[in-house]
Amino acid sequence: SNRKSTDKSNKHRSRSSMTRPKFKYIRRFEDVTSEDVQIVGGKNASLGEMFRSLSNKGVHVPNGYATTADAYREFLTHNGLDKFIKEKLSEIKTGADKIHTLETAGASIRNAL
Repeated sequence: SNRKSTDKSNKHRSRSSMTRPKFKYIRRFEDVTSEDVQIVGGKNASLGEMFRSLSNKGVHVPNGYATTADAYREFLTHNGLDKFIKEKLSEIKTGADKIHTLETAGASIRNAL
């Protein structure tokens, strides 16, 4: 029974160490740790940690993937949204009208995305 539990705990590591294509903008949860917050963000790093630690303890955590922060930035740049967002944010006024312009800018940015 101890052997079986060891096999389970190594199951994900062995798949992770197998030769497979590396994708520039995607990381599998099984390859993501809490050290990857800058690469995949906090939520995805937490999902990777959950997958890696709980799967080995018999808790079913579906494997998945995270898109990287670089993928998001590339998406924004490729579609001109980075400039659009900067423009909309620069239009936010100060003072009493700030809330209204912040809401308007936010709605415009969400709509563009």
